[in-house]
Amino acid sequence: MSGEALVSGDPRIALEQVQLADQRWGDALEASVEAPPDEGFAQRVRAIAKAAEQEAAALRHADMLGLAHRPHPGARNMQLSHELRPGARSRRGSVELWERFDAAVADLGEGLEGVALSAIARAFGELSDVARELAAEIERLNSRAAARRRAG
Repeated sequence: MSGEALVSGDPRIALEQVQLADQRWGDALEASVEAPPDEGFAQRVRAIAKAAEQEAAALRHADMLGLAHRPHPGARNMQLSHELRPGARSRRGSVELWERFDAAVADLGEGLEGVALSAIARAFGELSDVARELAAEIERLNSRAAARRRAG
């Protein structure tokens, strides 16, 4: 199989892809809900990045097929798990990246209140990009801390 993605013109398949992406997104968020502050934080942030990327792709596909989105009133006030919220002690990394993350979450909430799949897909895409950058930065910080502990 080549590197080309197979995209179906069947709306039922597009809906299945959105449902699968929704499940992955929910699973990634759930893994972060009761998580202790530990070395797994970077992996949880990376899982959120991957799930957001899958959401963006599925929603872009659904949008291309002309499918609609049911608005979610109040979504602009959405918050992710405690470890991802502003002010959380677990937030390691640059303030600028976390501000971008917070802005992406706010954009996603606003998008979910509307009907434009393209806007929601863009918001998920931005959230994916910044979460991926955060995960990489957190991993670098974890590696440095582990090296300092070993050097002791």
